[in-house]
Amino acid sequence: MFKKRGRGYLKIALISFGILSIVLLILLGVATYIFLGGKNYDSLYNQRLADGEIINPVKGLTTEEAVSNFNEDFIYYFLVTLKVYNLKTSSIDGSKPLIQFYIENKPYYTLINKGEIYLSEGESSERDLIIYTNKLEVVKMMMDSNYIKQSFEEGSSEIELVSGNAELASKGYIKIYSKISGD
Repeated sequence: MFKKRGRGYLKIALISFGILSIVLLILLGVATYIFLGGKNYDSLYNQRLADGEIINPVKGLTTEEAVSNFNEDFIYYFLVTLKVYNLKTSSIDGSKPLIQFYIENKPYYTLINKGEIYLSEGESSERDLIIYTNKLEVVKMMMDSNYIKQSFEEGSSEIELVSGNAELASKGYIKIYSKISGD
């Protein structure tokens, strides 16, 4: 009688362990999708670049010419360089990614929605992070994408995280932080 009872408990324990393992794998998959998943728009933007729909505004200009001609097109291209188009709506609260810029104290903000970058002049209170820089630094970063990391490391450009880490991760900012920090 004791042997039958022991086998029953062993079966229940194995079935429970199996179910628990499956639930944990599902939760791990969901967490991975939430923090790392989302649609990748690289091919769309590579095509737009190849078709000439998006053009690097510093191309063919000296640094001085680029700084004196600086406008929103420069910021937009810089955002494309950072691949902000791959940011996604938060799986935590449903908010869309929003980056605030201060370029020589002039405010701009960009909203990313389903791979599209919407850039406007002004301020937003819904921002996830703030980037402080100047025209010369943006131009240098556009002329040499390897300079992005250097600009932030040397303090010529700065980034301020406004949203919490979980919120930033759920929107995909980890990839942008890696591009800025070089990690």
